[in-house]
Amino acid sequence: MKKPGKKKLWVAAAIAVLLLLIICGLREKEPGGPDHPAEPGGPVVAVLGADGEVFRLPLESFLVGVVAAEMPASFHEEALAAQAVAARTYVLAARAAGGRHADAVVCCDPACCQAW
Repeated sequence: MKKPGKKKLWVAAAIAVLLLLIICGLREKEPGGPDHPAEPGGPVVAVLGADGEVFRLPLESFLVGVVAAEMPASFHEEALAAQAVAARTYVLAARAAGGRHADAVVCCDPACCQAW
């Protein structure tokens, strides 16, 4: 049996760390900082729906919808994990900047923010 190369081992380790961060729910400046007060059950994100209604839902629940809307479930597990990390990074950066919309952090229009 052929041994995996160093690059493959490094990639596998990086993916494992990213998945661990997602599973553990690594959060920005939480809990209780002046800019980001603690939220029971994790961060909540305000999302502007296609009809103009603002939805407030847990960040992790929102990310499930984003990844499902942006990639087929048949894609490789590591690709789905990378998409989840990218989507989480995007929404947390938008949240830290004060949101991209008046009453919401992001919208569900993929041409503007993220599919959902």
